[in-house]
Amino acid sequence: MRGPPYWILPLVAGVFWSGMLATFMIYWQTTGQPHYSSMDSAQNIPYISDIGAFRLKPLFITGAAVTTICVDLSLISERWLRHRGQLARNFTHTEKGLSIASIVCGVIGGLGLLFLSIFDTADYGTVHNIGLFVFMAGYIASATCSCWEYQSLGSRGREHRILRASFWIKLAFIILQVSLAIAFVSASSTSTYNAAAVLEWVLAFVFGIYVFSYAIDLFPAAKSVKPKPAMDVESK
Repeated sequence: MRGPPYWILPLVAGVFWSGMLATFMIYWQTTGQPHYSSMDSAQNIPYISDIGAFRLKPLFITGAAVTTICVDLSLISERWLRHRGQLARNFTHTEKGLSIASIVCGVIGGLGLLFLSIFDTADYGTVHNIGLFVFMAGYIASATCSCWEYQSLGSRGREHRILRASFWIKLAFIILQVSLAIAFVSASSTSTYNAAAVLEWVLAFVFGIYVFSYAIDLFPAAKSVKPKPAMDVESK
């Protein structure tokens, strides 16, 4: 008996997020590359939030909400499927704790994303920047916990090649996002706004790829049948 297609959740999140970014970019290009009031006078390339603060704000909020909900459900589904044995079970309490920590950090990161979309950069600059920090920090922390969990799972269950693949994907995401985030903060703090804007767009698209990666993690559950209980932490 096949399980529900949980892997669709991260696909929906990734498609919606990437589609929103593409829409923003196309809209800015086709409307004559306007200079928004929230942009610095010397800034020629808008931040994502500059475009999302005005006419496209409803799309920005909707995209943030759909992405947050689907990513949170993906993380929760993964924990549930491991508990049921439809994905590789956790061997230790540490792995289970890392899985739960990943969910908590992901929820916090999602709330940051919602806040930065609702409290736009044009009217609520400080709150928006706090939301941006929480968004980046929350999802990087969530990915770190997942990466640690997958490294542990992969080292014990070597027959699960997908675990090792997911570990490397998440590790690459962490390294890339942290490097880009440091460069973004550095460019912003030195008023190099065009460079900071480009870095923000790259960060956002890399986040979309990270979201897509959870479809790989959840896909095996779609064709699995709950196995007999195993002697591990999940069966205690």
